[in-house]
Order: sequence, then structure tokens, then C-alpha cells
Amino acid sequence: MAYYDTLKRSGINTKKKQLRLTWSFKRKRYEDGSLAKYKERLCCHGSQQQWGVNYYETYAPVVSWPAVRTTMTMLELYNLHTQAIDFVLAYPQADVKAPIYLLPPAGVEINTNGEDLVLILRKNLYELKDAGRTWWDHLSEGLERLGFKPCNSDQCVWRKEGVVIIVYVDDCCIFANGKHEADKVVKVMDGKFDITDEGETIEEYLEVKVDHNGGRSFRMYQPHFLSRIIEAIPGMDKAKLHTTPTNPTFQVNKDIDEQERNESWNYRSAMGMLYFLVKSTHLELAHSAQQCARFCKTPKASHRRAKVWP
Repeated sequence: MAYYDTLKRSGINTKKKQLRLTWSFKRKRYEDGSLAKYKERLCCHGSQQQWGVNYYETYAPVVSWPAVRTTMTMLELYNLHTQAIDFVLAYPQADVKAPIYLLPPAGVEINTNGEDLVLILRKNLYELKDAGRTWWDHLSEGLERLGFKPCNSDQCVWRKEGVVIIVYVDDCCIFANGKHEADKVVKVMDGKFDITDEGETIEEYLEVKVDHNGGRSFRMYQPHFLSRIIEAIPGMDKAKLHTTPTNPTFQVNKDIDEQERNESWNYRSAMGMLYFLVKSTHLELAHSAQQCARFCKTPKASHRRAKVWP
């Protein structure tokens, strides 16, 4: 895949800045923390982009959690066949929409043969401001050509007769009436995109585990994310189990005269994690999280107790 080409400097718009390229290195790990592989990416300094010059729209939608839970419910009710696929290096599969000129990344030398050349970007790189939007447009165009239409309630849920697809950036799940229909969709998508087959059983989606219990029931839970929340809030690991998410006798208010928190932990960050938990798998915590979130600016010791409920 050619990320960029060379172009004579005399043929470019001198008002457009040349963006820097950088390397991104990452260790990818298994659930138990052991090393799976090393990954590297060629990224672009999107902070140097100028609106209206080399980027325009930036918004890119993702599938909502109500849509994920609905499709999982349909899977159990109608005994659908499932197929998970992943787009390999999703963003660079799309072409850039506006001319972007580049400086060579570190460690790369361009043979110019004595000519005054610059690099021009051809593929959509990570870290560009409009990278997500460019990929989304490319994906939408491809799915429409394959006969899919987005739902009115969620444009990341695509459907045609006998098949439903949900997409979160580059994670895709296919729900079909039978294995033949699912295999057919995978085959035509493989001809349009660079994809990998992630298996027929959806046991995990977006780091949320899915247990198919049989009898038209399933369970979605986030054990590793819950462990992060417990570690982030002091005293949470010593809290007792309760039958309701909120202490019915505890009133949450400003507590102006209450003592300050002694622990140095980020109350606002913990609230963000709790809200993600509410949206994804634990809707029963919605009211409790909303009550605690009212005091993110000046949380007191009583607000920590409200979170922990010992």
C-alpha cells in the first residue's frame, strides 16, 4: 500500500503547510497482561492541519450501546447466525479527500535524483483530524454499493434482507438468518475491503464479554473495566454487596460544611468510567451515577462515601 507519492515542488500550492510524519509504537497484550505482539503505525501530525485548506468535516458516528444490546437480543430471539470481522489498518484503506503535503518521517530517506520534490499523501493516515470521517465515508460508500442501507435510528446499523451489520469504527458484527447468508456477505466484503475473519461466535465486543446462556438469554459484562473502577476509587475493594444500587436512606447534597477528601484520586475521572459502565452494561446505576456526578467540581468526603456505599 503506497501511503504517499512524490511531486515536484513547483506543482504544489505554496500556501499549504507540509505536515510531519511520525512513527507510533505499541505493545498489544492479551487479557491476562501477557505480550501478544508489537505494533507500529505511520501517523501524521494532524495538529498542523488547517480547516478549509486540508480538512473539512471531522465527525464520524459509531454504533450506540442500545443498538448493540438490541441486535444481541435479536440474535437470541431469532436464533441468528453471527460473524465477526475486523478491518485491517482501517483508516489507510481510504484515500484522502484534500491534497496534503508531507515531510519524510524519521529514518526514511527519499531518493530525489537531484530534483526538488515533496511528498503528497495518498492514503488516509491515523492522527489526521478528519481520519475518522474519511474512513466512515469510505465504509458507507462500500456498504451502500453492496446493497446495505443504514437504519434511521442508528446510522451505524446497516441492513438488507436477511442481514444486519453493526459497525464501531473497524469492529464489525454480522447477524444473518443463516450461515450461507453470513458467508456470502463476508465474501463480498472481502472483495471490497481488507478484512480478517474473527470467528462465528461473538464472545466479546468492544471489550464487553457476551455469554450466550441458551434459552434465548444472554449476559453482557465488563470484568476488566470493573476492576479498573475498583482500583480507581479508594475503599471500593472493601465495599459489601447490596441488593440495590443506591442507599435509600442516604441523601446526596453539596455538604458545604463537610470535610475535604483525604485521598488524592480523580473524582471526575472515576465518574467518567462509571458513566461508560452505565451506558454499556449497567443501566441500573444511571440514577446513582447522575446524583454523584452533580458534585464533580468540589467533591467532599461524603460524595466518596456515596460512590463506595460501604
